[in-house]
Amino acid sequence: MFTYVKLNNYRSLDGVFFDLKETKDRIKKIAAIYGENGSGKTNLIKSFYFLEGLMHSFDIEKSEKKLLKILEENDDDKFKEIFTRALKENSLNQIYRDARTIEGDGNTRLEFGFEAGGHEGIYIIEFNDVIVYEKLYYYTGKQSGIIYEVNGENPKNPKMSTAIFKTSKIRNEIKELISKYWGKHSLLAITFDMYNNLNKEYIYDNINPCLYSFHKMIEKTSVLLKDDKQSSFISYSEINFLRRLDNGTIASEDEWLLKNSEKILNDFFTQTYSDIKKVFYKFYKKGKKIQYHLMFYKYINGKARVIPVEQESTGTKQILYILRSLFGAFYGHTVIIDEIDNGIHDLLLKVILDSMQGHITGQLIFTTHNTILLESLDPKSVYIINSNYDGTKEINCLSEFKIQDHNSPRLRYIKGLYGGIPLIENVDYDQIIDDLKNKQTNNQE
Repeated sequence: MFTYVKLNNYRSLDGVFFDLKETKDRIKKIAAIYGENGSGKTNLIKSFYFLEGLMHSFDIEKSEKKLLKILEENDDDKFKEIFTRALKENSLNQIYRDARTIEGDGNTRLEFGFEAGGHEGIYIIEFNDVIVYEKLYYYTGKQSGIIYEVNGENPKNPKMSTAIFKTSKIRNEIKELISKYWGKHSLLAITFDMYNNLNKEYIYDNINPCLYSFHKMIEKTSVLLKDDKQSSFISYSEINFLRRLDNGTIASEDEWLLKNSEKILNDFFTQTYSDIKKVFYKFYKKGKKIQYHLMFYKYINGKARVIPVEQESTGTKQILYILRSLFGAFYGHTVIIDEIDNGIHDLLLKVILDSMQGHITGQLIFTTHNTILLESLDPKSVYIINSNYDGTKEINCLSEFKIQDHNSPRLRYIKGLYGGIPLIENVDYDQIIDDLKNKQTNNQE
């Protein structure tokens, strides 16, 4: 789970501090982020997505090389256009460039406070076109201290904890990898790649498992963005639920997983939708594979009908998109969702989240415009991003404001007493219409 985030020169956010501690020893399980359009809510969420990508940068680079090979072997212009766009969006260089403030001065710096394995730590990454500084401060087995620290001015001599990297052999090996990869790849990615590719016995003999606790915490973070991007690195091995809920293909041996997911979806949707009477999967077996497709049995104009998932509403599809991740919060995962309310009725979302609150063992962080949630959320769980007159941003927790028992946080927010809402009184459409007519006149002339 995360305890705080500090962002400098990251996209539209500079000098921003997002505090997720309720008390010195207690981390908030829910954080709802409000703010007007363009205030930086999505960019705050993307900072967590960036951290995930940073740890998996070797996987991203492998995907990049595969895309390049496909481009080289294909002459179709339309095909090339699609894959060139995909290559640009998923290249490491583009990921670093997108994270930088446009025309910003200085390096981009992200600092994450976190809790993993019962101990708190701090991870810092700083970069421009390449990484220039990196530090991990965390539990070393007996006490907290610097696990590693690498400075771009002298990357050949990184600080490394002898309590974590237990032998000179592993320390020298990591130094070689830093010389070869660091700058484009982080030490976070280098050590994570070692865990995945080296012999487990060798890792156990040479590296303290405390470091793995930090990696595992990031692995158990799920980020869903409003542009349909979601972290593809997450493993929900403890959740008996399909990874893709609408349709797909699974191994025949996982038929039990299909049936279990069907039961969970049926329980959920028949409780939350009055017209849905049953949810089920159509599927057929082909060799050692099962192809499945989600269907809804519901009443429309007084008649029961079977509706494929593609014909369902945007809100229903949004629920399917976030549902698996939401359930991850029951298993200690950190779930981070941008615009959780996208297409979902205000009251339905309130019921879903109210019902979840007592069951969350992990952390749920989301952005929203749904003000009805303010009626039931604890003010300590509500944050508002405010844009100042000069474009700087700050994040305030609702508990910082003096709220009396008889006050309605929702009404006070709508009135603008906490900030984070548009303050434009009206739009002068008369002037706009005149401009449109002038444009038409000019074209005719």
